[in-house]
Amino acid sequence: MQFSEYKQMSLSKLFNYLLFGLFVIAPFFGYLTRTVLNTYFTYLMVLACLFALYILFLDKSSFKLQGSFLFLAMFFLYTTFSDLLIVEASFDMSYVYRNLILGSLLIIFIIENTHISKRFFDIVFYLNHGIMFIAFVVIIIQQFHDPLFFVNPEFHEIIESRSYSNVRLPSIYSWMGSTNAVGLCFIPILGLTIAHHLKHNLRGVFYLYCIGIIVAFLSKSRFIMLNYILLFTLIPIYRGFNIVTGLKYTAYLLIFLFSIYGVSKLIGLDTDRIINERVLEKNKGGMVEGSAGTRILAFKIFQKLYFNNPIFGKGKFHSFGPEGSRDFELTNLLRGRSSQIHVGYLSLFYYYGIAGGTIFLLFLYVFTRESYAKSKKTKTWGPYFTIIQYLLINVTGVVLHLFFMGMVVSLIYQKYYSQEDQ
Repeated sequence: MQFSEYKQMSLSKLFNYLLFGLFVIAPFFGYLTRTVLNTYFTYLMVLACLFALYILFLDKSSFKLQGSFLFLAMFFLYTTFSDLLIVEASFDMSYVYRNLILGSLLIIFIIENTHISKRFFDIVFYLNHGIMFIAFVVIIIQQFHDPLFFVNPEFHEIIESRSYSNVRLPSIYSWMGSTNAVGLCFIPILGLTIAHHLKHNLRGVFYLYCIGIIVAFLSKSRFIMLNYILLFTLIPIYRGFNIVTGLKYTAYLLIFLFSIYGVSKLIGLDTDRIINERVLEKNKGGMVEGSAGTRILAFKIFQKLYFNNPIFGKGKFHSFGPEGSRDFELTNLLRGRSSQIHVGYLSLFYYYGIAGGTIFLLFLYVFTRESYAKSKKTKTWGPYFTIIQYLLINVTGVVLHLFFMGMVVSLIYQKYYSQEDQ
């Protein structure tokens, strides 16, 4: 994009491009916000979205709204009333900028009402390549040299307290606020990039799968590994599928996986130990007795507590902030065996009851259906796979918002693809 084009651009569009760009480079901007400004990336970005909305209203008189947006707006209002009336939270500025459901609502609206130029999309596309490569290099350094390299100091104690096979390496993404942010940042963007390469017959797909499996495996997170494996289904979607091609790609996949396994052994990675102790959890009596047991525990606790407040929910008293959880009934039942009800859909209904839970599920249904329709029309399946990954994440984790790097970049991709098809 030439300088003259920037001069012709409205203030709103220019600021929105800046906003989107900060999400693209989120790990590094998150590092700056935490170390220089002493605040969290998401807090600053919610405020930036509010400002973007303000100048968007000054710039435009008509706006596009999708059906899913209305359901998300209803869920935002519901959770706000739940926080104010049930939890009795203070409605101040900190409540606003900490509200990632509000952030989700704002960023969806802003992206939907911003035209994405080809030049800007190309910049985002190539930046994603560079950032993924940096993420790959950093996680290699963390595995073989220093597990605390470029890690948010807030997570140093957690990482140092875990054994070799259980250290969940965050690569560059701990500055997003979690050691598991790889699954919300790297993997969705990997899927978007692979899908774009396959659609346009670009080189480098094998390279992307290679760095992907290394980052996913070294993250030591099963849900990240499963979401990575899901990306292999993009190949038959773009290359066509029949019995012969199915057998061919299955053979390729097996050769690929065994090759990666062999190389990992040659470079000194104790792959067998990670598989046995982290993936299969044989040292803890198997997956049922290990981390998977926390999901069984989630169902048991949900069964005990949900029916005390089935309609409107208990309210989100449970917190990981410095003030700690105020849901003493829940923490007593957890007894340190888990940090929360570790299934997103159960947590949703526990916090917000059947009323709030139904609204959010309706949002997910309409949002997924809209994405599928756009992907089918444009034959670009990367953004749709991001939503599938999000739906799967909430089977084993709890993420009740869309205000994370992977989803925002995915929405930018889908907006651009939809414009191209018009």
